[in-house]
Amino acid sequence: KLSGLEYLEKEESEKASNINFEVSIIGGLNNNNFRYRSENAANIISAKESNESGITGYTFGVESSMILKEKYSFTLGLEYNQLWSKLDYDHTKTTQEQRSNQLLKVWVNSTTGDTIRTEQGDAIITSATRRRVVHFNSYKRFSIPLEIGIRKQYHKLEYGIRAGTTLNFTTSQAGRTIDQELNIVDFDKRDLVVPFNSFDLGFRLNPFIGFKYTDQIILRVHPQWAWISGNQFDGTNINTSIHQFNVNIGINYRFK
Repeated sequence: KLSGLEYLEKEESEKASNINFEVSIIGGLNNNNFRYRSENAANIISAKESNESGITGYTFGVESSMILKEKYSFTLGLEYNQLWSKLDYDHTKTTQEQRSNQLLKVWVNSTTGDTIRTEQGDAIITSATRRRVVHFNSYKRFSIPLEIGIRKQYHKLEYGIRAGTTLNFTTSQAGRTIDQELNIVDFDKRDLVVPFNSFDLGFRLNPFIGFKYTDQIILRVHPQWAWISGNQFDGTNINTSIHQFNVNIGINYRFK
């Protein structure tokens, strides 16, 4: 039979064991997919989605989690994202120009082949110019994820899913893109043609699977999808959104 003091100590120990804390170091690869939506700018959207694509970048960061009853989690983190996209624009532009003193007609003797007379005047000359531009665009962003999750454990294996919002801060974005006139333009973080706002909110899903290396060290793999609200493109009614995909690896330390 436990004394009153022993009973209270046991109760406090059980309560403490229901709450654990973890810190994690994560790193991995990312890719992004820009999406555009408008009711009356199909040509611009088609040109951008056909000629611009995300390519692989990288992510690293730290996380802190509170675990309740070995089942529920609350996570706060700080991440750095280096994102890249590629502009591969192959365009043929047709122009017309009026020129004077152009040869319009020639009369030829059908028997001898000699030129009888010519006619000159103004003419519309059509020319085609082909231009191909390949450029890699850079975006640097910090993200603060706020997530809740659920997990299960089977022997040394654990798995689960987290979901939540992210506060995103763009520190740099520079490159080339297509503007609303279908011209190639340079941009930096101050221009209207950039895809990201200086600050935006996102939503993401973060499933994971992990292996308990020791009671305190856990190795996890995190495939991740995030939706981010982007900039309104080039002063038009075209709304931009970004789908970001990550595969991260985390090393987690659990405090006892």
